Amino acid sequence: MDVEHQWYEELPEQCPPSDAFGLQEFVCFRLCASEAPQEQDFLSHRALFPAKKFSTPECQARAISVFTKPEDLDPVMKLAIHRQKAKVKIVLGREDGVAKKTGQSSHYSWWRSRSFQMSGVTEESA
Repeated sequence: MDVEHQWYEELPEQCPPSDAFGLQEFVCFRLCASEAPQEQDFLSHRALFPAKKFSTPECQARAISVFTKPEDLDPVMKLAIHRQKAKVKIVLGREDGVAKKTGQSSHYSWWRSRSFQMSGVTEESA
């Protein structure tokens, strides 16, 4: 990681992990509450559910899930909690944080920096 980041939320020690990579025109996709994403759409599970116990490590619970293939969000959109959400495209750059592949398919965990701007987010056309 060659950029010194100020993280959007407090992270535990050793987080992000040392094998997380810097972002450079990293195109990814995420589900948001509407076609016009809001700040709340870019919060970690820990920020959304501070008292919940997660099956993932705490560092990963403080990351934001994104996918590099939009079609990998289709099964997620079948879950009741996500049915009404919109698929958005995000282009992340060096100042936006770091990421690491952490799940099945094209799932990545993104540790958001305070520098992230909503201007890099657009609706994904179906």
